[in-house]
Amino acid sequence: MRVLDSIKLLIDNTISKEILNKILKSVPKSVFFTLSDNILEIAREETWNFVITRIKFEDFRNLLEVFPFVRAFIFFLDSNTQPNIFWKEVNSFNGTSDIFIDVNPEILELSLKNAIRFVEKYNLLEDLISENNFFNLFSNLQGPVIRKFLLDLKNLFNVYDDIALISEKGCRREDFCNYISNGKFLLFDLEKIPETSVYSKLFANAEKVFFQIGDGVIFLENFDNSSHEFQKKVYKLMLKRYHKKGDKKINFFGKILLGVNEETWENAILGDIKNFLGNAVLRIPPLRERAEDIPYMLDHMISVYSNKLKKTVAYPSNDIIDFLKDYNWPGNFEEFQQLVNDFIISGDEKKLLDYAMKRLIVTPNNVEKDFPRLPDTTKKLVSKIEKDLIIRALEVSSKNKKKASKLLGISYKTLVQKMKKYGIK
Repeated sequence: MRVLDSIKLLIDNTISKEILNKILKSVPKSVFFTLSDNILEIAREETWNFVITRIKFEDFRNLLEVFPFVRAFIFFLDSNTQPNIFWKEVNSFNGTSDIFIDVNPEILELSLKNAIRFVEKYNLLEDLISENNFFNLFSNLQGPVIRKFLLDLKNLFNVYDDIALISEKGCRREDFCNYISNGKFLLFDLEKIPETSVYSKLFANAEKVFFQIGDGVIFLENFDNSSHEFQKKVYKLMLKRYHKKGDKKINFFGKILLGVNEETWENAILGDIKNFLGNAVLRIPPLRERAEDIPYMLDHMISVYSNKLKKTVAYPSNDIIDFLKDYNWPGNFEEFQQLVNDFIISGDEKKLLDYAMKRLIVTPNNVEKDFPRLPDTTKKLVSKIEKDLIIRALEVSSKNKKKASKLLGISYKTLVQKMKKYGIK
C-alpha cells in the first residue's frame, strides 16, 4: 500500500522566505521534497505529484502541461494576477476535476494537509483498482502461492524502473502486467506483431507513445523474438530514459516490462540488458508448482461463470480436485482455463476426467521429466472407479452394507475399510 513516502513534492525556492519557512515546518518528514530556483528545469527529473510555486496568470496552462502527473498544486499568484480571474481559468480548464488546486491559501498548514490527503487518496485509489483486478478479474492470480509471488512483483516494481518477467508458455504474463500497472500499459507482442511495426510505433512515434503511456508501462511481450538491433534500442531507452528524434529529446517517464520465455532467456536476450536489469528479473511459477492454488482458481472461475451465465455451476468432487492438483499442466494456466471452461459448459464430471486423461497422454516436451507414471495414473483411476461402485452399491442396497458387499463381491470387512478410506458414510 502506498504511504506518504510516495508523495514527491517540488517547492519553488523563489517564493517568500516567510512562506517557505512555514512550508518546511509543516511538511511531514516522510514526504520526499526538493527545493529549486527554477522548477521548470527539473520538471522532468521525477514524476512529481505535488508542486508548490509562484505563478503568473499566463503560465497556468503551460505549467499543467509540464507537470502531467501532478495531482496537487498550491499556487501563490504574482501581484498582477487577480484571484477571481485565475479561478475562472482554472475552472475552464478541462481535466482539473482530479487535481487539487489551492490559490493563496489563508491557512497554509491546512492547505498542505488537504493537498497531501488528496494525493494519498489518489494513490490509494490506484492501489484499490489493482486489488480489484486481483480479486475480481483474474482467475490466474488466485491462491496463496501466487499471492506471495504478487507481493514480490509489487516490491520489485516499486524499486526498479524496468523489470523482466520470465515464464513457461501459457502462464499469461499479460495478466501480471495488467495487475501491476493497474491496467495502464501498452502491449507490444513481438510474437504476433512484426518487429518493424513495433519499432515504428515505439520509436518513430515516440512522442505520441511516451505521452500516451505517461508513468505507466510499456509491455514488450515475447521479447525473446526480437533482434539484437531492436534490443539495443530498448536498452538505450532503459539506460537514458529518453529517445532522441533529430535534435529533439523525448523524455520517457514510464517503466518497461519485458515478457520472456524461460527456455530462451539465457541465449536470446542481450547481455547488456541482463546486466542492466540485475535482480529485477522474476520467474512466474508454472502451474505444476502452484498445486495449492488450483482450488482457489477453480472456485473463482465457477463463481464468475455462475454470475455470468445466471445459473448454478456444479463444483467438481474431491477426486477431480486431486486429479487437477496432481496433473503436470504442460500448458499452464491456458490449458487449465480451457479444461475448466469445458467442464463449466458441460457440467459433466466424467467428461472433465476423460478430457484430462486425453491431455495427460499427450507427449510433453520433456518426456523423462513430465511423462505421467503408469502406476500413479492407474492407482488414481482404480480409486475413482472403486469409490463410484461402492456408492452405487450402497444406493442400490439402501445403504445395507452386507448386501452391498455381496453385490461388489468383497467381504463386509473390506467394504468397511474402503468406505473409511474414501470417506463414504
